[in-house]
Amino acid sequence: MSESIRIALAVRHEPARHALEKAVSRIPGASLQREPQASDILIYEVTPESEQDFLRLGRTLTSQTRGEVFLTCAEPSPDFLIQAMRAGIHEFLPLPVPEQELVRAVKRFQARQGAPVEPRECAGGRVRLVLGAKAGTGVTTLAVNLACALHARGERTVLVDLGRSMGEIPLFLDMEYAYTWGDAIQNLDRVDTTYLDSLLARSENGPAVLASPGHALPPSLAADPAALSQGLGRILQELALGFDQVVVDGGAHLDRLLPSVPEAADRVLLVMNPSLPCLARAKQQLDTLRKGQAEQKTHVISARHPRHGDIGSREMEEILQKRVFALLPDDYAAALGAMNQGRPLLQAAPKSALTRAIQKLAAGLSRRSAPTSAPVRSLLGLLRRKSAKQADPSVSGRLGVSS
Repeated sequence: MSESIRIALAVRHEPARHALEKAVSRIPGASLQREPQASDILIYEVTPESEQDFLRLGRTLTSQTRGEVFLTCAEPSPDFLIQAMRAGIHEFLPLPVPEQELVRAVKRFQARQGAPVEPRECAGGRVRLVLGAKAGTGVTTLAVNLACALHARGERTVLVDLGRSMGEIPLFLDMEYAYTWGDAIQNLDRVDTTYLDSLLARSENGPAVLASPGHALPPSLAADPAALSQGLGRILQELALGFDQVVVDGGAHLDRLLPSVPEAADRVLLVMNPSLPCLARAKQQLDTLRKGQAEQKTHVISARHPRHGDIGSREMEEILQKRVFALLPDDYAAALGAMNQGRPLLQAAPKSALTRAIQKLAAGLSRRSAPTSAPVRSLLGLLRRKSAKQADPSVSGRLGVSS
């Protein structure tokens, strides 16, 4: 973090306060501040008994710090979370506070303050752009199932559908949505992690989804691809502040994404099939990415790869002058069955060779060693979980476990 961030603590829970002091000392550029009035961030503990007191004193507390108040509480009520959001609270931290979540919250604070934030530093999320050499190579199948595999490993994952004609990701996951990235593009002045979180569609056991506006995108935006790309790049960078993994279905039209979307990606997964027409298009895509200095972070994925075919990985590498990063076996029946059921391969065909190959690919991109449950980090996500738990007593699990 390039600028000094002064953090004050108003935390009564002694073990949690000591842990926070250590965590702050390990954040580059951050320092503990004893006086709230001189702090950039005041981390304030709220108990169930003091919720109403905070709502009465919230504005006074906010005025006592130069920047923002972060709330921390073990078991907040849904009504309190709603009122806190209306009062302008952007960050809510579970108690005790996980160190990595504190780092992410500070980075989001920097972004809101307009400070320079290095998106790949510390615990920032990773953006994986899945791009097709040509239409029909299986980009959406890979993007959906890679995101689901990362989510199953405990990575907080969001799946972004950049399909321009008609986004298909909600069909693959049998989910409904009310908002799209088109809403964010038209309200870029409001874009932050909290606003983007309000646009996401969520399923019970899968990644969050930012759907495509499809043909509903205003013609003025569709006619300005450079401005659209810049807006999408900003949205992806903001999502990376709130998620571990941002998986982007980029389709097969690279020209619509240039320059900002490939620049925002940590990895570009170029999906192709072992055919001469597809090889020719893949070579063109690599040349374009090379001009934008994104070729070095591009991995070639051969999808629908037959066990015995006329074109093997060695021939593909000779033509492309690039190593084939992964081979995804051809299992059309499993992929089609999963799509028609609206379920990921992990659920519909867990024993498929294609499922195992995508799990292996996810393991290589994940920073977690084994599948686990992923905690909810955002204020809105926590509110949704808490509300669902109170509405349905059969919902199991403690507050803080992701949906």
